[in-house]
Amino acid sequence: MKKLLNLLQTTAAHVNIICAGMILTFLVIEVFFNPYAGFINHSYTKIVLSVWVAAALLTSIFSIAAQRSEFRRRQREAARRRREREARRGNQ
Repeated sequence: MKKLLNLLQTTAAHVNIICAGMILTFLVIEVFFNPYAGFINHSYTKIVLSVWVAAALLTSIFSIAAQRSEFRRRQREAARRRREREARRGNQ
């Protein structure tokens, strides 16, 4: 399960980059080269935007989960150190 989540996290990050590049390319072509091409108003642009939003959402969820996990790990480590210090003080 952990491997699948890592794969999904990595894939979502790469999809983010790819979709962002596609949208930027569409915008540059539309604005600077051929405004009549209609890339921004086309249906596949909406699909790319939908995939991009989903990938961004997944990436954000995984990032927040990783940050929370790291924060909790640090809290547990700090609590363990406090208990050890208190135990040493009690033994002295």
